Amino acid sequence: MSINAVQLKRDILDYKKKLAGVIDMQIHLAPDIVQRSSSETIFEKVARETQYFGWLSKCHHLTTAGRQLIVPQSKDGPHFFGSIALNNSIGGLNPYAVEVALKLGASEVWMPTLDAQNHINSFGQATLPTFKPLETHKSFSSPPAKPITVLDSSGALKEEAKQVVETMKGSEAILGTGHLSYIEIEQLIDYANKVGVNHTLITHPEFRVTNFSKEQQMRLVDKGSYLEHCATTDYNARLIVENIRFVGASHCILSSDSGQTQKGHPLDAFYDFIEAIQAEGMGEEEIQKMTIDNPKKLLGVA
Repeated sequence: MSINAVQLKRDILDYKKKLAGVIDMQIHLAPDIVQRSSSETIFEKVARETQYFGWLSKCHHLTTAGRQLIVPQSKDGPHFFGSIALNNSIGGLNPYAVEVALKLGASEVWMPTLDAQNHINSFGQATLPTFKPLETHKSFSSPPAKPITVLDSSGALKEEAKQVVETMKGSEAILGTGHLSYIEIEQLIDYANKVGVNHTLITHPEFRVTNFSKEQQMRLVDKGSYLEHCATTDYNARLIVENIRFVGASHCILSSDSGQTQKGHPLDAFYDFIEAIQAEGMGEEEIQKMTIDNPKKLLGVA
C-alpha cells in the first residue's frame, strides 16, 4: 500500500468555511511509488464534504490523466483534473506520452521535475529528502540519474521540447514549468507564446530549486504566465505575499503541493497555507481570486 492514512485536525465544518469552492492545483495522492497521505478516491470523499470545486492531481512518476475514470465524478463536484510530468519514467520530453495524456483528458503538462537538470544540480539526486519509499520497493535498484534539460548545448530550445509544446497546441491544457531553471523557462514560455499555447503556469517560484526573484517573476507574468505559489516544505509566507503584492494577485494561484505524509492531510496543508498567507495581510477577495477565480480561468471552467 502507498497510503499512510493521516487524520484531519479539524471539524469538517471548519474546512468548509475556508475551502468551499476552491481548486487545489497541485496534490500528490496514491497510487504512487512513494508514501502518500491519502488516495484519489479517499480524498474525493472529504473534498466533497468540504465542497471543493476540485483538485489537480500530480505525480512525478506516472500520468494521473485517466484517473477520472475511477474517481467519482458529478456535475456538482468535486471535479478531478489529471496531468502528466515529463520525467524519465514517462520517457522525458516525450510528445507521444503527452498526446496520450491529452487524449485521456490531462489538464496540465508539467516539464521535468525530479529529473530536471536544475533539480539534480540543487539536490544532488533525482528525488526529494521528504520522500518515503514504499516497503515493497526496498529491494529494487535504480538506474543512474539521467538529467533532463530543455536546452541544447548551444543554449537553444531542444527540438523535443518544441514538439511537446506543439503537441499541446489546441488542447487548452496548461503548460507547467516544473523544476526547470529560469533561463530554460524563459525560452520555453517564449516558444509556447509563439505557437499559441497560452495557458502557462510557473511552478512554485519560491522553492529551493526554482527560487526566482520578484523581478524574474514579474518578467514571466509580463509574458502572460501565472505564478503558482505553493505550500512547499518550510515555505516563507511573508516572502510569498511580498511576491504576490509585487506582481498582483490577478496573476497568481495558491496550491497546497501536498500529499507528503509529513505535511499532514491535504485539507490541513491547504487550510494552514491560506491562513499563513492571510496572517501576512492578504485579503479575502485576493484569496478567492487565487484559489477559485484564477484556477477556474486557467482550467477553462470559469
